[in-house]
Amino acid sequence: MNMFEHLRIVLQVFNDRQLFAKSSKCNFWLRFVAFLGHIFSSYGIKVDPRKFEVVKNWPRPLSDLDNQSFFGLASYYRRYVEGFSSISSPLTPLTQRKYQQDLMVLWFIVKLLDMVLVVF
Repeated sequence: MNMFEHLRIVLQVFNDRQLFAKSSKCNFWLRFVAFLGHIFSSYGIKVDPRKFEVVKNWPRPLSDLDNQSFFGLASYYRRYVEGFSSISSPLTPLTQRKYQQDLMVLWFIVKLLDMVLVVF
């Protein structure tokens, strides 16, 4: 079944259920679609490079909550960064309150992580 047949089926379902699509919001035969911070294409799903900029430009953490926030954000992208677990393993203990004095160490690790981030 080719893409024209798929499109015909989708439009037929819309018609059968009396659903309507606004033509100004419909795009067909795009090479990629950016949606919710990801780029969908025939090559697969990739992270929008602009989202990596948020991680790269994250301000220096000043508290344990800042550490946890950054680590949570960065962990979301683990499937897109090769070797993420080995890079981020020193960060895990630093998310605990007792390591708040080691924030400078954390910041240097974050900068190292910056260098390893590969968008595509």
